Amino acid sequence: MIRNAIIIGVFGTFCLFGALLMSFKVEKPLESYMAPPTILFGPIETKKPNQVVNITFSQVVPLESWSSIEVDVENENGDYLFGFGDELWHESGWDSDGYWEESKTAYDMDITFLDPGRYFLNITVQGKTDLQTSRNLRVTAKQTRGSSLLFIWAGFIAFVIAALMIWMRQAMKEFDK
Repeated sequence: MIRNAIIIGVFGTFCLFGALLMSFKVEKPLESYMAPPTILFGPIETKKPNQVVNITFSQVVPLESWSSIEVDVENENGDYLFGFGDELWHESGWDSDGYWEESKTAYDMDITFLDPGRYFLNITVQGKTDLQTSRNLRVTAKQTRGSSLLFIWAGFIAFVIAALMIWMRQAMKEFDK
């Protein structure tokens, strides 16, 4: 049973390595620094069906401030396909453990474009203040080899199964005593 658990654990390791390989970029990333509040980013050109593109947003967020980023994905004709968004923030405070400071100044999203073509991101930024809203936003789009999600899940499940097999073997040893 231990041998099988090791084999499953090695399989899980290969799955996680596969996930890493899938996240590597295929072509030179498209990158731009732009002044909000409304930005048109692109074109993002895909050459094959089901092309995965990683989109990364980052912005300097001063202490006690935030930015909300909303994105509409459009085809080259300007037709709305879907949307997504998130918030960037930088906060601090005091609690029973003392002073703390936390921030989220970047986020990314993997998008799978079903058909080859040219796509644009219509980005709207809102901030706590007009100054925060107008801060430059860095947007990067990089095509990847594919989606790593299946590999990550397969690796996670393999490690759980291997751990359960080892635990069951130990429990059986204790039961036999």
